[in-house]
Amino acid sequence: MNGRFLHGTVSCRGLAWFVAAVSAVLLSGCTSNAYLQVRKQTSVVQGMPDPQQLDTLTRHRMTVGAEECYDLLFDLLQREGCLIVSADRASGLIVARRVLPAEPTILVPMAGEIRQLSFVVQPDQQVSEVRLTVYVSRQWYSGDASAFMTEELGLSTDPEIYRGWFDRLDRTVPR
Repeated sequence: MNGRFLHGTVSCRGLAWFVAAVSAVLLSGCTSNAYLQVRKQTSVVQGMPDPQQLDTLTRHRMTVGAEECYDLLFDLLQREGCLIVSADRASGLIVARRVLPAEPTILVPMAGEIRQLSFVVQPDQQVSEVRLTVYVSRQWYSGDASAFMTEELGLSTDPEIYRGWFDRLDRTVPR
């Protein structure tokens, strides 16, 4: 087989991507547990949680009023490197986006994970309640380095993701 024949049937870059994808499927036992775990803990794989589970997962009571909580949350998101997509103080809504790079140990051609974070801060007597929903998608390298494919994984059902955000928000409250 000469180089011209190979070039005429598929590009070298396309062949490399194909080999990487096949290797990833065959070696899925060697891929990062974090990669597999995040995918398993989404509504696409597990289905939507029932309303009671969803409330437990996505709601958190704060020890400060809604106005102060909103300000603390806004500052936290900026310090964490999130892109604030939209914010509306009157409704207590903040939508942010965070891109997490792929782990270097992953053997699949993944570019990274995107988390769309929707927070709603609402007053609850003298304190407040924060509701968070996290939607997860992944970007994969295609055969052409300038194009990406996106895999929508839906709502994250991973309690660690929600607990992590609520814990960081709790730590911003002045003592």
